[in-house]
Amino acid sequence: MSAAQVGMRRHHAVRLLLKEKGGKIMELSRLDFSRKFLQKELGFHPAQVNCILALPYGKGFDVSFANASFLREFWGQLQNSLNTQGSLTAMFEVTKLTDNSIKTVIIRMYNETVQPEDVAVWLGRYCNVKGPLVQVKDPDGIWTGAWRVTVQQREDPGGYGGLKAIPSTIVLGENRGHVHYQDQPKLCRKCGEHGHLAEACKKVVCMK
Repeated sequence: MSAAQVGMRRHHAVRLLLKEKGGKIMELSRLDFSRKFLQKELGFHPAQVNCILALPYGKGFDVSFANASFLREFWGQLQNSLNTQGSLTAMFEVTKLTDNSIKTVIIRMYNETVQPEDVAVWLGRYCNVKGPLVQVKDPDGIWTGAWRVTVQQREDPGGYGGLKAIPSTIVLGENRGHVHYQDQPKLCRKCGEHGHLAEACKKVVCMK
């Protein structure tokens, strides 16, 4: 492998470009970016961040995280910070450096007579189906009633991780099922924010 090829693939990484204000790029030092934004506002510990690269001419920062779970947490925390007054998130345009749009999706139906073509049409509303649905079988070779398929999630700047989410529940007429895939966003049904579930929610919400 040549020196030019080494490191071409970025892992668990995002780019945050500083926006312009009054015709000039907004200013933020690398240390302030780390301490005030990543650590204080988004809640990351230094051990969870692999590297922070300051881009040339003060244009912004590239951030790589220690693993994929911290990158997922970043997108959830970023989404939540948009609703916080005075958040530094408003200073940035955020783009992905890691392509995480290709997913293996498992669809578990509770009626084995549901046709895979109908499931594929339903999936096509939310993502690009990249191949045929394949039966998921147990160690004895007996079909479990679930289907497996490769899909590509669609871009959605306002979505979790910059991607359009696939619903976790599938409804085809009177038939229901559940959908599972890697990096499926957690949605709190208590406060409505991404990144955690209701049982772990620390927010006080008036239910009246």
